[in-house]
Amino acid sequence: MNQIMKSFSIDGVHWQLDSSTVIATGVRFNPSICKGTPGYVAAWFSQSMIGGSLYPSVSFSSDGVLWSAGQSLGVPMLNIGSGYAVSVAANNQGFMAAFTSRNSSLLPIHARSSFSSDGMTWSSLVQIDDSVGSIMNYTTSVAGFEDTFLAGWVDGSNNAHTSISTNNGMSWSSVAITSDNSVGSEVTVSANSSGFLAAWVDSSGNAHSRFSVDGATWEAPLQIASGLDTTNLVGVALSTSSDVFLAAWQDSANQAYASALQNGVWSDPVQIASDLDAITGSVLGISSVGNKVQFTWTGSMNPYGNLSSVQTSVSFAFKRPSNRRSRS
Repeated sequence: MNQIMKSFSIDGVHWQLDSSTVIATGVRFNPSICKGTPGYVAAWFSQSMIGGSLYPSVSFSSDGVLWSAGQSLGVPMLNIGSGYAVSVAANNQGFMAAFTSRNSSLLPIHARSSFSSDGMTWSSLVQIDDSVGSIMNYTTSVAGFEDTFLAGWVDGSNNAHTSISTNNGMSWSSVAITSDNSVGSEVTVSANSSGFLAAWVDSSGNAHSRFSVDGATWEAPLQIASGLDTTNLVGVALSTSSDVFLAAWQDSANQAYASALQNGVWSDPVQIASDLDAITGSVLGISSVGNKVQFTWTGSMNPYGNLSSVQTSVSFAFKRPSNRRSRS
């Protein structure tokens, strides 16, 4: 049975597994975690032993050590048609959990969300997407900044969408950011003081991004890289350092690369790792503090891969893109 456990590092290089802390059991696929003002929230899909139904679930910790009992965010979801993860993000209002799910074989697949100001009490589920509906298995991603949340999702015609909420997820305003029916991965999103970023991989293995100051009007797409693994649903991992966006991805040779968005263009890719798993695959995480960048990925040791990590001073130019303006 899959579990969520905690590993701790003070320098990003030396890690210690806390075997006494099990955040959750019965976990399906990838969990997510984020830090907000009240503490930490972990999110995942729990899978029942009977029938295989999925339960979007969360747990809260004020210190990262003691975790609340996992609680379900809604009714059971069908195994077939739901995404691979529950995404979670924080802003200055609280936490937002988002996921792709289907609660009946007779109903469309939709992106849904739930909000919590304290990580303990969560709102009823709200549908993020419009009547188009989401596509099977693609995770709905979410990012937060100040009083805003941004979600990314893929519709049933393989087009990328973003949705923005400024009222803690009570309502969402959606925009299609592609129209050529070529999206081949989940849409990942990130936010910082300069605005919002969405990224995806097309069916030919090219990674793209679009930037928006306000989450409503989006600039023309930029190509991040080519030659990505088209069999992997995860696509591009995004993070931010101050007001610079960072991206990491897995190519078709199972190597990990990273790039930074600077002056309106993506920097030349820097190789991070060369042992990514060809089955479970993809860079699982990227985060940064100053010019220190932390990458986490699944290695190629069978049967399920080992989780690896590296911290590096990547030689990205950390400066504001000259054609961006800060949000007021």
